[in-house]
This record gives sequence, structure tokens and C-alpha cells, in this order.
Amino acid sequence: MALPTVADSLAGRMETLSLLPLSQSEIESRFANWVDNAFAGRILDPARPALGDDLIERVLRGGYPEAIARPEKTGQHCR
Repeated sequence: MALPTVADSLAGRMETLSLLPLSQSEIESRFANWVDNAFAGRILDPARPALGDDLIERVLRGGYPEAIARPEKTGQHCR
């Protein structure tokens, strides 16, 4: 993991993190607590789609911030 342009060795200064992807609620900046809603009797209608028409695009894009922030590149994924 040496960087050729860095003079310092960076020995002991690297940390590896395991990150989970963001949820769809986090991506949309919405608060969704389905457990509290279920106990309060506010259960979603199963006949109504919860994610909308862009489900395929959401699945292909993923939930990691870097992947969400990158510009869309056409022709890079299956349609």
C-alpha cells in the first residue's frame, strides 16, 4: 500500500474499516421506523409499491456513498 508520490512511509497509519451500505431511507434522507409504525398500527399497504418505478436503478447503483455520488454512466450496466 505504498504511494510513490508520498515521501513518508505511513507505517502504522492505515486503518481498514468494514462499512455497511446506506439504507434507502438514509439515501433519501427520510426517517423510517417500521417497528414503531407497526406497533402504532401504521402498517404499509402491501399492494402499494414502496420503492417506486426506479427499483432496478436503485439495485444497480447500490447503497455506498461513493457509488451514489458518482455521475451516471450510460452503457456501464445491464438494462
